[in-house]
Amino acid sequence: MQPTITTSLRRAKEIPCMIICAGTSRLVVIDGKSLPEPGPQRNDVLLGLMLGKPQGLGGEGSQSNKVSVVTPDPRREAFHFHFYQVIHQTGQLMDKMECSNAAAAAGLFARLSRIARPVEGESLIHTTNTATGQKISLRIPAQAEMWKHPWGVRFEVAPEVSEGLLACAVPLQMNVSGHELTYHIVPRGNLFVFCQIAPQLMTPELSLQIAEIASEKAVELGRAVRPFLPKIIPYQILDGAHVQAASYFEGELHASMPGSASMALALFLLLARSDDLPGQDLEAPEFEILFKDGSMTVGVGMSQGRATYTEFFTPVRLLIHGAAPVPPEHSFMIEVPEEER
Repeated sequence: MQPTITTSLRRAKEIPCMIICAGTSRLVVIDGKSLPEPGPQRNDVLLGLMLGKPQGLGGEGSQSNKVSVVTPDPRREAFHFHFYQVIHQTGQLMDKMECSNAAAAAGLFARLSRIARPVEGESLIHTTNTATGQKISLRIPAQAEMWKHPWGVRFEVAPEVSEGLLACAVPLQMNVSGHELTYHIVPRGNLFVFCQIAPQLMTPELSLQIAEIASEKAVELGRAVRPFLPKIIPYQILDGAHVQAASYFEGELHASMPGSASMALALFLLLARSDDLPGQDLEAPEFEILFKDGSMTVGVGMSQGRATYTEFFTPVRLLIHGAAPVPPEHSFMIEVPEEER
């Protein structure tokens, strides 16, 4: 039975959205009031929006199949967002993952849409990824320049997170395709598998084999509950503050290091107190993560001997502001804004 259309409900015909680049990620960012409530119907709508033929907004790779859904917070300097990762190859929607670039893109949307704004005299707005519960602070440029300069993305580190990561410092071993690998399984929003191997020796095929073995081990150790998809991070410590790394997801080599992966790797290396980090200043540590065509600097905040945050800066820019049609098979009802009643 179809719901009755009243003065407070109408059938959604289009979904207003912005397409925003943050780092090397391209995100579709949507106001939550333009979608069904979280659940199976919203998931179906988002999959249709991203993967529908012939007008799906998604791309071929994982970095161009991301969605942020933004919702308000009672505080004017805060908002919430929910990150969704669409898997193009399988048509899956992963709704319990982390993405720092998704936070930055959601922040630009929230600022342009007047959903959130900094307190006078400040440059910070605060958000929570409701997919994982991660609390994030975004340091935004001056209003007129907010899409011209990098945004600061700071992940808060709760005490229990630091304690949990210490348990991940115990090395694990696997033999795969003739490689004897030392690796660590680290849950930090996403599930990361940090492999002590030179990044140039990693291949898409090898990363898939590692993911399969490490996924079984993660479940056995209680560090993940299915369904999940791990990110494989080969890394090599060059000196006390420089680490060479790469990132693979579902066999795909990322164009650069995802910010979330870089922050998780820096935090892990710091908390593990590796002997391979001689002379590292633990009071104000910074790590430079080098990847194929560039580098990223990650800072780790310290207080009373424990990490309190990780932070990096990422470029953010608006590509398109418009609306996508709702596919007929995903028809849904939305509330009519009060000013239109």
